Amino acid sequence: MKLRTLLFIINNYSNMIKLDELGEPSEFWDYFYQISQIPHPSGSEDQVREFIKKEAEKFGFETIVDKAGNLLVKIPSKERNSKKTNVVAIQSHMDMVCEKNDNVVHDFSKDPLKLKVIEIENEKWLTAEGTTLGADNAVGMAYQLTLMKKIHNKELDFGPLEFELLFTVSEEAGMFGALGLDKNLIKGKYLINLDSEGIDKFTIGCAGGTLLEGFMKLKRIPLPENEKNYIALKLEIEGLIGGHSGMDIHNGRANSIKLLSEILWKIDKKFQIYINEIHGGGSSFNAIPRESYSIFFTKISEQPKIQEFVKDLSSNIKVLYEGIETSMKIILKEVKDHTDYIHIPLDIQKKVLDILYLLPNGPISFHPKTKDVNTSINIGYIQTKKRGLTFAAFQRSLNEYDNQMLYERMKSLMNLAGFKINKLGSSPSWIPNFNSKLLKISKEVFNELYHKEAKTRIIHGILECGYFQNHFPNIEMIAIGPSGEGAHSPDERLKVSSIYKVWKFLVALLNKIMIE
Repeated sequence: MKLRTLLFIINNYSNMIKLDELGEPSEFWDYFYQISQIPHPSGSEDQVREFIKKEAEKFGFETIVDKAGNLLVKIPSKERNSKKTNVVAIQSHMDMVCEKNDNVVHDFSKDPLKLKVIEIENEKWLTAEGTTLGADNAVGMAYQLTLMKKIHNKELDFGPLEFELLFTVSEEAGMFGALGLDKNLIKGKYLINLDSEGIDKFTIGCAGGTLLEGFMKLKRIPLPENEKNYIALKLEIEGLIGGHSGMDIHNGRANSIKLLSEILWKIDKKFQIYINEIHGGGSSFNAIPRESYSIFFTKISEQPKIQEFVKDLSSNIKVLYEGIETSMKIILKEVKDHTDYIHIPLDIQKKVLDILYLLPNGPISFHPKTKDVNTSINIGYIQTKKRGLTFAAFQRSLNEYDNQMLYERMKSLMNLAGFKINKLGSSPSWIPNFNSKLLKISKEVFNELYHKEAKTRIIHGILECGYFQNHFPNIEMIAIGPSGEGAHSPDERLKVSSIYKVWKFLVALLNKIMIE
């Protein structure tokens, strides 16, 4: 597949000279770019929230920030005395997943994203240089800002409709904004979530999730004899696709931590090795880890045998992912400048490797009717630090019983090795309402616009709608969004042509609600 850069790498705002080539609405692309230049990792949404707040107040709209840090922009009805007044909430989240390739120098706390447009099979896609794009959920914010501006400029008039534009915090880090949302903020009868993907797909339900963290105290010790008799080796897993741990969990992609653990376990069974450290994944528990590594020591005489052993293992492993992980690299090399000759005690090392080898990962069960993934788990990252070994796992399920059972299994397994496991957070599932009036209207509008039926789906990803359903049990919801690929990975990209299609649908839907 040939990729051709069409426009340019955007380094600063003055280079944004061809926005019109990206299509309508031009305001969307302007706002998307401005958001991309504002750092907004989870927990650090202050700058982007202030940007949105200032825009809203510039247009004369009321803004409210609740204790959790969520922002609400209120757009009043043009017909204040109308008996037909309906309140519609439109929601996105302000944070993004911060993932980058290892060879990319980028500080998500201060560096702007470097955007570019590429062409794949005659379609334009927006992506970023070596990092996540943040379309999840800058797309939603840009749509809301565009709506604000067009209403203010009187390009759009929804008569009796009132709008509550909700921007939440820390969705990617545990949905803490949705969890702590002030329940008095939202009065809407309908809520449209802008954190979904696929122009012809309406999301009407989603899995719930639980974030687990395991920790084991470690005190690493010196090698049993003179370090000059040993060689330091680094085992690396690189080049994996990664992706979203919910939406991509069924696609057969490799988890770098599981691959690393598997190879280390097999090496340890055949040779005497002393593990210094294990690291895998980035900082995001909900991304399938693409890269992992371990440094270990072995007798110098054993190196050639281990090298050949890993070579044979690599050949067998790559066959398992043929046609999927086409860029997988399994590398074993000497670390010539290593100075830290300490290792995990062998009895603990064995327990750790046994547990990591046995840890479940990927789809666990499938829904008996839809055959979609019902329950899954993703080992998101593992880190060796001075105090000990830490790993994070994120489990998802449409079924609370299954979710609890998986947690119990994980806890029992980790206890065998001496890990302490804690729940760092959980989110409820979103139970679909197939009889929703909002869903009925949405289907009608889509059919009128595009002369085909929209699909409804219950996704394995987790949306804030689960919390909203708990907070506001009578509210009706759908989730929509443009087409994208590679969410939560540096391969994330946004299909340019789908932006206008979603915008056109959103405006038509609001017009339909206005006259219902």
